[in-house]
Amino acid sequence: MIHAAQAVNETGQETRARIAQAAISLFARNGFHGSSMREIAEIAKVTKPVLYYYFGSKEQLYVAMAEECYARCNGYLSQAIPKSGPFRKRLRMLVVEHFNYLVREEDIARMLYVVAFAPQKGAPGVNLWELEQPHMDILRGVIQDGIRDGEVRDVSLEDAALLLLGMIYIHLMGLVILGDAPTAQEIEQIVSIFADGVCVR
Repeated sequence: MIHAAQAVNETGQETRARIAQAAISLFARNGFHGSSMREIAEIAKVTKPVLYYYFGSKEQLYVAMAEECYARCNGYLSQAIPKSGPFRKRLRMLVVEHFNYLVREEDIARMLYVVAFAPQKGAPGVNLWELEQPHMDILRGVIQDGIRDGEVRDVSLEDAALLLLGMIYIHLMGLVILGDAPTAQEIEQIVSIFADGVCVR
């Protein structure tokens, strides 16, 4: 068990990472009300004073973990998607890498779903629109590059990005609720339907 002085002076980053892993797992599976600070501390192998040192309350911890899940997903996507290339190729990679990440990081997928689509009554509120902006920036960037290169019509970036986000999140629901990751055929359908709607003909 790690105590406060040791955590701060010797293993701060590792301690926070263990707390985050435990908290995300419990919040994602049990919700805000079904998860206790005691359980999180036990799983993270820290004392409650250490836990409260890093996160002053359960509410602060929940909001921080929601923000972290979005940041991790967006960070992965921003690195995984090619910075240039044909629009359809980048679009396909964007969709594929969304689900590669969410299938691999099941707890993060569940946490994103809970925060966006199934918030519990009485759970701390998060600014979902603000959390989504880096994600939207990635989508807008791919579409904007397609417009610049003459492959995509001069559509509303905001509307097109929201449409693409919705198509992806519909399958996120299926992944979390039913345990069904989209098939290669379903991914190709997302790409084809979206691209056929926005691309120059």
